Amino acid sequence: MDIGTEIGTPVKAAADGRVIFSGWKDAYGKIIVIQHKNDYITVYAHNSELLVDENEVVKKGQKIALSGMTGATT
Repeated sequence: MDIGTEIGTPVKAAADGRVIFSGWKDAYGKIIVIQHKNDYITVYAHNSELLVDENEVVKKGQKIALSGMTGATT
């Protein structure tokens, strides 16, 4: 699901988990992938700034990035 917002808006983790990727992927731009319980993952793409690193444990509602328009966006 894509959610539109102003560039620079804080992006928050949907649930507790561990960051399994934080970096650049071509179409997604600056992206964070979080693994949660029961092997669920959430993907946060097109960010302007990433605030967490790989292997970092995050809590639900924690600010993990700032929204942006990196990668393939319209």
